[in-house]
Amino acid sequence: MASGMDRDEAERQVRRRFGDASEYRRQAHTIDERILRRQGRVDAADAIGRELRHAVRALTRSPVFSGVAALTLALGIGATTAIFTVLDRVVLRPLPYANANRLVNVRSAVSGKTTAGYWGVSVAGYFEYRRHNHTFDGLGAYASWLPTITDEVGSERVPGAMISASLVRVLGLRASLGRLITADEDHPGGPDVVVLGNALWRRRYGADRAIVGRTIRVEGSPHTVIGVMSAGMQLPDQRVDLWLPLPIDSLAPPVNDHGLRAIGLLKPGITTAGAQRDLAALTQRFPELFPNAYSTSFIREYHFVPDVVSARDVVLGNVGRVLWVLLASVGLVLLIACANVANLHLVRLEMRQREVDVRRALGATHWHITWHFLSESLMLALVAGAVGLVLAWSGLHILLSIAPSSIPRLAEVQLDWATVSFASFLSLGIGIVFGAVASLRYRRAELVGLREGARGATASRGQLGTRDVLLVGQVAIALVLLAAAALLVQSFRNLRNVKPGFDPTGALAFTVSLPRSTYRDYATVERFYRRLVERLSGLPGVIAVGATQGLPLSQYSNAACATVFIEGRPLAKGESAPCVRKTLDAPTYFAAMGIPVRGRVPSWTDVEQGRGDVVISASLARRFWPGEDALGKGISNASQPPFYRVVGIAGDVRAEGLDQPPTDAVYYPLMPAPGRYLWSPPNEMSVIVRTRSDHPQRRREIGVRIALGARPSSVSLRIVIQTLRLGVIGAVLGVAVALATTRVLRSLLVGVGPSDPRALLLVTMIVLGVVAIAGYLPARRAGRVSPVEALRAE
Repeated sequence: MASGMDRDEAERQVRRRFGDASEYRRQAHTIDERILRRQGRVDAADAIGRELRHAVRALTRSPVFSGVAALTLALGIGATTAIFTVLDRVVLRPLPYANANRLVNVRSAVSGKTTAGYWGVSVAGYFEYRRHNHTFDGLGAYASWLPTITDEVGSERVPGAMISASLVRVLGLRASLGRLITADEDHPGGPDVVVLGNALWRRRYGADRAIVGRTIRVEGSPHTVIGVMSAGMQLPDQRVDLWLPLPIDSLAPPVNDHGLRAIGLLKPGITTAGAQRDLAALTQRFPELFPNAYSTSFIREYHFVPDVVSARDVVLGNVGRVLWVLLASVGLVLLIACANVANLHLVRLEMRQREVDVRRALGATHWHITWHFLSESLMLALVAGAVGLVLAWSGLHILLSIAPSSIPRLAEVQLDWATVSFASFLSLGIGIVFGAVASLRYRRAELVGLREGARGATASRGQLGTRDVLLVGQVAIALVLLAAAALLVQSFRNLRNVKPGFDPTGALAFTVSLPRSTYRDYATVERFYRRLVERLSGLPGVIAVGATQGLPLSQYSNAACATVFIEGRPLAKGESAPCVRKTLDAPTYFAAMGIPVRGRVPSWTDVEQGRGDVVISASLARRFWPGEDALGKGISNASQPPFYRVVGIAGDVRAEGLDQPPTDAVYYPLMPAPGRYLWSPPNEMSVIVRTRSDHPQRRREIGVRIALGARPSSVSLRIVIQTLRLGVIGAVLGVAVALATTRVLRSLLVGVGPSDPRALLLVTMIVLGVVAIAGYLPARRAGRVSPVEALRAE
C-alpha cells in the first residue's frame, strides 16, 4: 500500500512538472525502476535475515552436532591461527628497519680439518672492509655485552651492546630523547657515555625526561646518559637495554681474533654474492697487509673467506623452516577436523532430504536451497572461528611461555588484525566449502524424500563414495602426522640416550659478572671466585661448586677458538697452528659438573702459585698424542716457551650439542703462569652449584618454622592442607567442565547418565587422594629438616 501511494504521489508531481507526455512516460519508467530496485533490496534483506534466523534455530535444534562440529573446527582453527601468528611475526614480516632488504651480516667462514663454522670479523679486517669496499653504503660493528648498571635505584644486570657510530646510520637508529653515539666517541679513550634502551628507560626510570645528563655506573665506572633510544629500536639478533660506544682502534696491532659482529648496508642493486666477491678480494690481501696476524697457510688451511648473508637469514636461522613445517602440520590437523565435520555434515544432509523436498514442492529454487544451507554452514564456521580465536589467544600464551629463548623476535608476537583476518578467512572458507557440499548434494530437482518408501531410502553410490573419500583422506593424513610424530619421538629418545659427558642431576647454574673497574686483574678475579666457591660450598645440601667461562650446551658454542702449540713439535714452513676451543675454569669445575678426570685437577693453591697446570679433553689428547699418554705433555697458546703442563685428561663432553661429536678443549686456569698469556681476566663466568636434590624448594622455611617451636607434624599438615586447597579448586573446575562436556556421550552410555553423581564423586575422590599423597610425601621429608641447618643457612 505504501508503495502504491508513493507512486501516485510521484505521478502527480511529474504531471505538474512535465506537460509533455513522452517526458512523463520516461520519468514514470525511471520511478518504476527505482521502486523495483528498492523493493528487491528489501526482499533480499528479508530473505537473508530469515535464513540466518532459521540457521540459528536449526543449529540449536541439534546441539550435539553443533557443539561437536563447532568445537572440532575451533580446535583446528585455533591451533592453525596460533602457529600462523608466530610465523607471521617471526618470519613473514620484514625486520623493523627502513632498509631491511639491504641489510647483510658480514662474517668469516672457516672449513678447515679441525673446525668449521662461522666467526665474526677481526678489528683489522673490519676497518679494511669498511675503507676499501665498493659495494656497501655503510658498514657498522658491535659486540654483545651483559653489563651491570648501578645508581640510586640499585644494581641490575641488563643486556647491552657496544656499537660503532657507523652502525647508527646503517640500521637507521633513532633517539626519542637526547642523541645517539657519534664518531667522536667510538674509539679507545673516548668519553664514557651511554644511551638507554626505551624499555629500560620506562621500566627503571619511569620515562623521566630529565634522565639525559645524569650519571649512572656501568660496571662500576661512571657514564653520562646522552640519550634514549626510540621504542622498538634493537639489534637484529638481540634485545639491547644499554648502548655504549665500541672502543676499537684502527691503528692497533692486527690480531687474529674475530670477536666483532658486522652489519652492512648494500648499495642499491648490489647482491650478497657481489658483496662477497668484493670482500673476498680484500681478504686475499690480509697476509700482505697483516703478516703478524694472518698467514697464507692460515687462509688456505682454514679456507678462511668472508661470508655475506642477509641479516634476515642470520636472525631466523632454521627457525623459518621449522615454523613452516609446524604450520603445515597443524594445517593437516585442521584438514582432519574438517573431514570429520564434513562426514557429520553429509550424514545430517541425508537426514534432511525430506525437508528439502518439501521446500522444493512449495516452490523453492536451487538458489534458495543453496543459500539456506550456506547460511547454516557459515554460521557454524563463524562461531567455530570465534571460539578458535579465543583458543589461539590462550595457546599463544602457552607457546610463548615454553618456547626456547633462541627463537628470534618472540617479543613481537601478539594477536592483531592480521591474526583476526586469518582466522576469519579460514572460517569463511570452511563455511563456503560446507555450503557448496550441500549445494552439490541437492543440485537435482527430484523429490526423493517425498517418494513412497523414502523413509527407508539409503544413501546413493555418489554419497557413499564422497564419505569413503573423506574417510580415506583422514586416515592418510593421520598416518602422515603419526609417522612424523613417531620419527620425532624416536629422535628425542636417541638424544636422551646420548651421554653428554657430564651429570646434570642436581646441578644449578647462574652467571656472575664482575665490574672491570673493580676487578681489573687476574688476582682479584681469582680471589673473588675462590671466596664465592668456598661460601657456596658451605651451604646445607651443597655437594660441589664450580665456575667456568663455557657452560656446555649453553655458552660453549660462543667460546673462543684459540691456536694451540705443542711442545717439541715446531710448525713446518707454511703450516698453521690448530684452533681449539678454550675456557678458563675454576679447579672445582669438574667436580661440580660431574666430569671424570684422569690424572689430577689443579688446586686453588696451584692456581695462586702460577704452576701452569692445565686439563685437556680426552678427544684432544687422542688427536694430538695418538697412542701416547698426554699426561705431562706441554701445550700453550703461544709458540714460544714456557708451556703449560697437562696434568689431567677430562672425559669427553658434547659441549656444542648432543648431536655433535665430543668437543676438543683446553681447560686453562683462572690465572696465567709467569711468562704465559691468558687473554684477559674472566670477569664473567657461570657458577655451577650441585646439590643433593633437584629441587631445594622450601627446606629453609620449614626448618626455620621448626626452630621457632612448630612441631614437624603440624608443619607437614599445613603443607598438605595448602596442597589440598589447590586440589579442591581444580576439582570444582573439573566437575563443572565434566558436567558441561560429558553430555555429548549420552548416546553411547547404557544404564548410566552423563552426569551420574556416583561416577563424578568416585573420580573426584581419586584425584584428591592423589593430590593429598603428592603433598604429604615431600612434606614428610621436609618436616625432618634440622633447625640447626636452617639457622646455619641463614
